[in-house]
Amino acid sequence: MYVVLLAAAWLIPNLDSLSRLAAGYGASISFALSLAGFFLLAGTRHADPGRFIRLLLGGMAARLMIALAAVAIGLGLFDLPAGIFVGSCVVSYVIFMGLEHVYLLPLLKGPGIKTRRNGTE
Repeated sequence: MYVVLLAAAWLIPNLDSLSRLAAGYGASISFALSLAGFFLLAGTRHADPGRFIRLLLGGMAARLMIALAAVAIGLGLFDLPAGIFVGSCVVSYVIFMGLEHVYLLPLLKGPGIKTRRNGTE
């Protein structure tokens, strides 16, 4: 999916090279955030409740700070077009989160976890 998003940014005929860079950079940030969130959840899966909350909140704060720094670098240092950059971040993040919930999160569910899909709710 990530490759498709990047290819789409390069195949849109009316985008200049800076706009394509903005779309690719935004999709890269959201891909990294989604992947980090999944691995954070996978790493805290069997932790005791206190450690789980500390890791989850700390991981969320770290992810948000890194994302803010990446956005500031993209807008301030690289002077990327803000609309395309932010739009790419948001749209691709929503897509990645949807794919994560459909394909990756079921991999973390064990037989003892109640879900609607396995009928044990």
